[in-house]
Amino acid sequence: MAENNTQKAELPQWLNVAVLLILVTILAVFGDLFTMIVGILGVIITFVAYFNGVKTEEGHH
Repeated sequence: MAENNTQKAELPQWLNVAVLLILVTILAVFGDLFTMIVGILGVIITFVAYFNGVKTEEGHH
C-alpha cells in the first residue's frame, strides 16, 4: 500500500492562545459567575484534549 505522508497545517501557537483568551473574555463579559467558571473549565478541557491528540498523532509518524 502507498504510505500517506500528508501533514496537517497547524495554527501558530500565538493564535491558539489568542482564541483561548477571546473565548474567556466573551464568557466574562456576557456570562454570570457560574457560567464563567463552568465555561472556562469546558474551554480548558477542550484545548487540553485537542493538544494531547495533536501530540499523540505526531508521535506515530
